[in-house]
Amino acid sequence: MGNTARVILCDEFEKSKEREKVLEMLRASTRGETISRGTSDQRGRTFTLRHVGWVAAIEAGLQRQPDINRFVQLELLRAAVGKQGKLVLPDNGQLYRLGQKLLAIAVVHGVAAKKLATSLKGEEFPGIDARTVEVYAVPTAILAVAMGLSDAMARDLLGNLLASIETDTQGTTDHDDLLSDVLSAHVNCGAKEGMLTVGQILESETRWQDNAGRLEAYGISREVDDAGTERLLIAHRTVAAKLLKGSSWEGQRIDQILMRITDATRRKVRMGGQFPRCISVPLAS
Repeated sequence: MGNTARVILCDEFEKSKEREKVLEMLRASTRGETISRGTSDQRGRTFTLRHVGWVAAIEAGLQRQPDINRFVQLELLRAAVGKQGKLVLPDNGQLYRLGQKLLAIAVVHGVAAKKLATSLKGEEFPGIDARTVEVYAVPTAILAVAMGLSDAMARDLLGNLLASIETDTQGTTDHDDLLSDVLSAHVNCGAKEGMLTVGQILESETRWQDNAGRLEAYGISREVDDAGTERLLIAHRTVAAKLLKGSSWEGQRIDQILMRITDATRRKVRMGGQFPRCISVPLAS
């Protein structure tokens, strides 16, 4: 890419072994962040990516909230009966003229569109994540300004575009997903009860009393704070090594993700005969 304005096109994205690394780069590019990479000469290299990328895939592999809500997803329709294989793409001349027209729109209306996008991204729509609104606000703004729409009409246009998004695909937060995976992880509770999930043990006082020691060995415990609130203690390093081994969370700083939970605190307590660093969250979470 260098310092060019080339467009990033990545086809067959679902087959890429490096998809997670590419996604991380695309995430950084939308934020304009600086990325550092090691090199064989030991000097390293630092670069900043500020491009919007396009990927094509049967499924784009967008599972985490930061990805789901950062992408504008275009679902392709099947060709009408009798039209399969008959799509004719514009020739290079037509594409060049179209590109020049789009560039002219950006030059003429860019400043006004940026102002409108800043206003639109603060709008709220039921069931739609704020990051998704922000992403869709940009194309909505440039389209609305180019068409001469009022601010109210621009908001309606944004609402119409967002109406096509299924709210159940918006993605839960990373910390909700992480906590859910911790609670659904299995613990061997012996011959009497066999394998139980962390959640099954926590929701039953009898099971908790019988298996508290086993659960602590996996990095999970409970406590009551000074205010009388029951809290869940998560020894994040132990949990990552034992309960989440082999999962998508392996290798991530799960303590930082857990700290996003409301009223989460860092603690160092006795657990399983040791004093591990823990994240304490309200049991109601």
